Amino acid sequence: MSRRNWLIAPETIFGVLFWAAVGWYGYSKYVENNPSVDLAGPRSDACEAMTQIGALDEQGGAQCLTDDAVYLSGLRDALETRADRFQKNMNEIVAEVSETASRLDDSVFTSMQARHAFDNQERFPIDDEANSDLKRVQVDVSNITISAPFEEDPDGLPTMQIRLDGIAEDDVVYGFDLNDLVFEVMEYPFVFGCDDIVGMDGGCRGTVFVDLRSDGIMGATPVIVGFDMAPLTERQAIEIAFGLSAPQFSDTSEEYDAARMKEVAELI
Repeated sequence: MSRRNWLIAPETIFGVLFWAAVGWYGYSKYVENNPSVDLAGPRSDACEAMTQIGALDEQGGAQCLTDDAVYLSGLRDALETRADRFQKNMNEIVAEVSETASRLDDSVFTSMQARHAFDNQERFPIDDEANSDLKRVQVDVSNITISAPFEEDPDGLPTMQIRLDGIAEDDVVYGFDLNDLVFEVMEYPFVFGCDDIVGMDGGCRGTVFVDLRSDGIMGATPVIVGFDMAPLTERQAIEIAFGLSAPQFSDTSEEYDAARMKEVAELI
């Protein structure tokens, strides 16, 4: 499959961009022991591609070579020309996420308001009665984000963070653990993508299905066993795609940036 068909194959484009984003976190250490990368060629190809599809005019195409703001503006405009395809492909992944809920018998999950659920949650249960009110409940959530488990805790579960009182940075954020099935289908592009759209059209949202899990040591803790995720809007899809394909333009991101520029040039 050629790179030009990524928009037709979401598992390819989002898989590549996701793992590239993951690699960015350790790159600042790597670059200290490796020569810098020449960005001139990849950047020129990306700017030319943006100009050819009309995302940049001739003057903008020239400025794109040296002006990071012009590059990013052209990239966003270029992605918006493919907005319908990005939305379609991302919502195919959303549908896979929602299958984790459709396999459940929702009639045995009692509806509960999010605030009530978190008011009754005990993060460190010490007896069998702890969290009993959260056994098989379904909760509507919005503006969620996803965190992978800590590397130093191999038995830990990923977490879904949920905002109840708006989107400001100082708002209280609650969380439920995610089982491996839900995390696996959400891992890309939503581990990074949901962060990018907090506050935009409700962010990543939907209904979570929660049950209890015991580690045999402490009391039972609530775990999300299914997520009926709402489809993304067009602008949400574009924002996630932009977050995954935009260069970092920092002193330690040359290799990462070169890869993103090559992908953009071939993609559009």
